[in-house]
Amino acid sequence: QYLYLSGNSISELSALSAMTLLTTLYLSGSNVVNIDGLSGLTNLATLSLDTNNINDMSGLSGSTGLTHLNISGNTISNITALSGLTNLVDLDLSDNNIIDVSPLLSNGGIDDGDEVDLRVNPLSDESKDTHIPVLTLRGVTVYYTP
Repeated sequence: QYLYLSGNSISELSALSAMTLLTTLYLSGSNVVNIDGLSGLTNLATLSLDTNNINDMSGLSGSTGLTHLNISGNTISNITALSGLTNLVDLDLSDNNIIDVSPLLSNGGIDDGDEVDLRVNPLSDESKDTHIPVLTLRGVTVYYTP
């Protein structure tokens, strides 16, 4: 159920696809680029992929059980995959290349009591001036500094 592989030179995750009982996976500070191998891990609740080389998070779109996701310190710009992850309560997207946070608004599960970290991202004016205030009105604690 728990696997901690942080700080390794792991770049290929396909071997993990058969580990369907995993609930917690830590792959921080590795060399992960492609996360498609995680797409079948539907029992994952906690996933830490910070400080890798990930630029595409579409492999997470089916991970609907995720409650805690840390994918900070990567090169992600498109967060559309998050729009259907309605169980998220703690989301760290800091230090990426995110401009548009509108997929977070499409996710009705991101609401009262949840936390989203958007610090150190080149957010658009619309994201800063419109989307973040809407999230805040929904009761989300949003962390952001330009």
